Amino acid sequence: MFDKNDFEPDAGMIRTLKRLGKPYTTRIIDGTLCIYRDLGGGFDIEVCGVKPGGGCLFMTVWDLRCGKRTVESLYDVQNYQELHACLEYLVAKYTPKKGQTLENTPYRQGHNTMSFYEWCMGKYLGSNTPAGDLAADMKHDAGFPRTANDKAVIESYLHSKQACSEAMHAFDLAFRAYDRKRQHP
Repeated sequence: MFDKNDFEPDAGMIRTLKRLGKPYTTRIIDGTLCIYRDLGGGFDIEVCGVKPGGGCLFMTVWDLRCGKRTVESLYDVQNYQELHACLEYLVAKYTPKKGQTLENTPYRQGHNTMSFYEWCMGKYLGSNTPAGDLAADMKHDAGFPRTANDKAVIESYLHSKQACSEAMHAFDLAFRAYDRKRQHP
């Protein structure tokens, strides 16, 4: 059976919780102590297997409205910076904004808008340009926020991966082109 100490946060989890701040807390989920956040609107995030450096084995967004269904999972997060960027991405994607109903959240509408990742794959992948290099890097990065449409979310992720200035410049130019295309299809 379980020992009481199985449900006490270790030093790494305590440090990570302090850095994340409220509204993150701990919760025992399926017999495992996890970092937890309720996103509202029927979604929550659990972060499991917190590593000493602030990374984690995986994080999952759950849709609790009709039972419990996995919506998205990210695996093998290496450090706190990556953990923070991934959580920002998931929170931005799944938290309903003020005035939104469940049916008009970005999660529900996401299928109507091509993500930045999808757009770059079609536009730049294979081209011998800085944007082509960026697209190739994005394709080979399993943790890249592939469904994101928000510049700040992607930029935060690239910073967490310590992208070089050339990659950041290519991203900025590519995102501007993507944004123009979204505004004027």
